[in-house]
Amino acid sequence: MAQDLSGLYISQSFQNLVQRSASGAFNVLATATGTEFIPISASYAISASKAQSVVSASYAVSSSRAVSASRADSALSASYAVTASFAENATVNNLQEVLTAGNSASIGFTVTGSSIISGSLRVKKKLISGEFNNTSTSIGPVAIIGGENNTIDGSTQYGIIAGATRGTIESADATGILAGFRNTARGTYNAIVGGTLNTIDNGGSVRKGNVIIGGNSNLIPATVSGSVIIGGQNITASRDNEVTVPALDVKNRAIVSGSAIISSSAQLLNDYSVESIGNARVIKNVAGQNATLVIQDDAQNSFTEGPTLQFSGSKVGLLKSDGQTNVRFEMGRDFEWTIGSGGLAQFNITKEAQSSGDFKIEDKGSRSARYIHENQNETGSIRFANPTKDVGVAIRMDDNKMALQMYSGSAFVPIIQRASGSKQVNLYDSTSSTGSSAQVLTSNANGGIEWAAGGGGGAAFPYTGSAQITGSLSVTGSTTIEGKVNIQSGANSGSANTTGLKDFLTVGYNNNNNTINGTIIGANNTVNGENSSIFGGDSVTINSSYNSSMGAFNSTIDNTADASAMLGGYQNTLGGVRSALVGGRNNDIQASSDFGAIVGGFQNTIATGVTASAIIGGKNIVASKSNTAYVNGLEVTSLGANITGSIIGSGNIRAGQNAAAFASDSIELGSATVPVQYGNIIIHGSNTRDLGNKYNGFQIQAVGGNTIQFANSAFTGLGNDVHLFSMGANSVGRTDSIKLWSSGSGADLNLSTDVVIQSGNKLTMSGSIELANSTGSVGQVIGVDASGKAKWETASGGGGGITSFQLSPRTSSYTQATAPGCDYVFQTASIAGGTFAVGDILEIRSMLEQTGGSGTTYLTFNVYQGNVAPGAGYPGGSGDLPLAQSQNSADGKLYVNKTLYINSATETSVWNTGNPNDTAYNAVAGGDPIQNLNIDWTQDQTFYYGACIDNAGHTLKNYGGIIRKLNG
Repeated sequence: MAQDLSGLYISQSFQNLVQRSASGAFNVLATATGTEFIPISASYAISASKAQSVVSASYAVSSSRAVSASRADSALSASYAVTASFAENATVNNLQEVLTAGNSASIGFTVTGSSIISGSLRVKKKLISGEFNNTSTSIGPVAIIGGENNTIDGSTQYGIIAGATRGTIESADATGILAGFRNTARGTYNAIVGGTLNTIDNGGSVRKGNVIIGGNSNLIPATVSGSVIIGGQNITASRDNEVTVPALDVKNRAIVSGSAIISSSAQLLNDYSVESIGNARVIKNVAGQNATLVIQDDAQNSFTEGPTLQFSGSKVGLLKSDGQTNVRFEMGRDFEWTIGSGGLAQFNITKEAQSSGDFKIEDKGSRSARYIHENQNETGSIRFANPTKDVGVAIRMDDNKMALQMYSGSAFVPIIQRASGSKQVNLYDSTSSTGSSAQVLTSNANGGIEWAAGGGGGAAFPYTGSAQITGSLSVTGSTTIEGKVNIQSGANSGSANTTGLKDFLTVGYNNNNNTINGTIIGANNTVNGENSSIFGGDSVTINSSYNSSMGAFNSTIDNTADASAMLGGYQNTLGGVRSALVGGRNNDIQASSDFGAIVGGFQNTIATGVTASAIIGGKNIVASKSNTAYVNGLEVTSLGANITGSIIGSGNIRAGQNAAAFASDSIELGSATVPVQYGNIIIHGSNTRDLGNKYNGFQIQAVGGNTIQFANSAFTGLGNDVHLFSMGANSVGRTDSIKLWSSGSGADLNLSTDVVIQSGNKLTMSGSIELANSTGSVGQVIGVDASGKAKWETASGGGGGITSFQLSPRTSSYTQATAPGCDYVFQTASIAGGTFAVGDILEIRSMLEQTGGSGTTYLTFNVYQGNVAPGAGYPGGSGDLPLAQSQNSADGKLYVNKTLYINSATETSVWNTGNPNDTAYNAVAGGDPIQNLNIDWTQDQTFYYGACIDNAGHTLKNYGGIIRKLNG
């Protein structure tokens, strides 16, 4: 049986198939199926110059024709021709020589099956692998491996298309396309890796070293060399030696040693950084959209830390623009410059001389505006000048002098000057003179001022006759004018005033006299109504006619007022007709009111439509009734008050507050000549509105505390009215025989006589009975002492009846987050003193549940002498005694049941307070489980439950709790 050669390498197949015998003959040839060839004989000599017939030609392996091969061993694959019917022009000396390793042939071959090469395979010049319209017409090394419709044209050298579909290389040298779809590469040393419809173009120019990696429809034009496009869509490279990326995500650190151009946006996240060794530029050439460099830091929350643009290294850091670009700083919030924190610092703002440019520092309104300039070593100045017009002003500190100067004659000359260390102020005149002793300022022919010798001579005042003064008149002393001063058309004295229309008088500063016959004397006042006047004051406005103000400040007479006046006061408003407002602050007489007045006070108002009412003093009074006077308090110091109408009020009416000794002040109803037939002092009360305690009465309070007091005598049964006759203690040497008395409001009602409750009547009480200075306690009974007096005493065998107290609120549920705190009270029950007594046996019960535990929870049931409320911390101290406690970190449920035995006034026994339950012990070793607590049950006690939830997961729920007496 012949050997099967399928799947074997050449060295394993043909060397085993074709063998010479020891005598020189070949072995029998056989196929993989076992078919044997006829042994080679002389008639079939392989050394013939032309083999016209090949035995078993159907078994030739891979070549259809062996052409022009002088030797079979120089034809690379002729021995494998599978389908050839004959081998033409093949001269083979010896088959073994053909198979000898290292032989070669220049003919081509086609492999339709598979081939395994265990050694090396070298293809010189062009290699095309794959099918379907692969084309190459060039001379030189070219490779097309796989793909579809690939083309390398006739001028291409050293090109390669690998795995690309419909890729094209034209006029390229050492250019390649690796994968992708419909990519085109032209030029020298260029490459396209992946992507779709990408193009590297040369346009006839020699452009070298361009690469496109991935992306869609990207282009490197003929004008660009040495550039790379990575990803993206519709990107066109525009510069040599640059990398264009639509978006770049740098996970750690990016260092740019040349320049980086970001045409869209760049973000640095977390702690990553970008370092540029050369220049960095942000470019966005889109009209209406700004190229923006954003430094974002959302982690800071102070005014000292935030996004930072920092310069380091060289002597100076620059923010520059080119000569054609303006720079603006737009700040939506605060803008601060802090200079000098690093040491020596200078601050300069220099603008070059340009007649067409402006320099402005403008503040349109601030809470505070300040310019502080302190020179440490040199003098300084603030100067404003226009040399071309010979005008300017300056504040200068030269030669240790402070001076106000003006620009004149191409230089600054002083106006006012003060030398350092001196209070002397010099005023310079038009000749730059500061004057001398006894000189005065006068005007020269040009209207300027000059120092001149003081004038004299002429008759002294008084001066009779008439005088016309066309300039100004300065009076250093006083002036008395007898007779009248007639001012025609108007007069204005002061500065910054706006004068009236006709017959006005304006004196002062910054006044606006906008009317006829208006008068203003003061500052910052305004008159808009005819025949109205302001005398003195500041910031007063009159908006209507025939009104006046004197000495007021920041007040207004509205346009609704007429023939009204203000006298003094601050921030007042007057809108009423024929009304007056005197002094006070924030008072207002409103429009449509008339004949009213407010005298003093604060924030008082006469309402609209009120007639002939007045408010005197007081605060926040609103006059809403006509013909009424309003006052917070009225004190009549002498002569009395004669009231012919009614006194209506909700306060006190007091008389004789300042009366001398033995004064006979009184409130009289009627008189001897006009008596009152039914005179009463009536106090109206209500037993339907005012339910509960109330009191009305009359008192005579004598010096020393003696008081006679009468209360109202009507009782309707709807309230607790007090019927009382009250008197103080007996005077020295005197005794009042009073059987029923009280020492004052709320004091005890004393009874000094027997009380007999007749048959059929009863004594009803809702309060306490005090016997022997004690009101007793729960469970006590009335007994008698040795003298036969009644007293409260404890019944034998403990108090009577079962008494219980329930924790409030009824239940509770807390986590660490919702609890009021650690070691805080959650629920309480108040126990009045005397509720429990010696001999009583008490029981405590409760039930709790812990869930979601991740740590320990500590809970306690205590009794505390005093009062404590839920939500408060543990009160602590000697009076805060535990009765039952527990601490646990596990989830579960807890039942609390403890018994207390009141043995004496100082001893209450309880089983170990560290346990939530009474626990049975057969024997006790090392310690007594019974604890004796000093609880004074005669005092008020608070039974409470609290806890410390010492972990975030636990939920602690209490189903309720009770303390009760077991013995009946």
